[in-house]
Amino acid sequence: MKDNKDTVSTAIIIVVGVVVAAILALWIYNSVREEKEAGDAALAQVAQMNNALLESQFTIYDGVQVKGSQVINAIRNFESQDTQINVVVNNGSGETNYCYQSDLKTKIDSTNSSTNMKIYNDKSDMSTYINPSANFSGVVVRDDKTNTIVGIKFTLISNATP
Repeated sequence: MKDNKDTVSTAIIIVVGVVVAAILALWIYNSVREEKEAGDAALAQVAQMNNALLESQFTIYDGVQVKGSQVINAIRNFESQDTQINVVVNNGSGETNYCYQSDLKTKIDSTNSSTNMKIYNDKSDMSTYINPSANFSGVVVRDDKTNTIVGIKFTLISNATP
């Protein structure tokens, strides 16, 4: 009889041990899963902040009014860094592309071969001249599919005298 009671006691202890182990394993699994989700969210937020920081050299022009001198400085900066971006300037006489064509594959030389001046400084061709004191509105252009920045468009919003 004693052996039967010991067997039942041992079986109960084993069942309780298995249930406690299962509860403990489930609790550990849920804790790890929650921490992984929190870690993934933190990594996504860091990646988003990093992307915003990388794009800031372009987004500073988005939706703001800038002077023509700032437009010229942006073009010079992007050209000197060989930044693959398309800068479009509408100076009231039409649109001119700078740095790269809109496909971002063809680099543009903005030097006038006859005057050896940068076309944005050459007053002999008013269709490409950028008046440093004129006001322009900047807009960042993004690729529809990837949402990456592919260009900046500056449009003349008021006509100041040179």
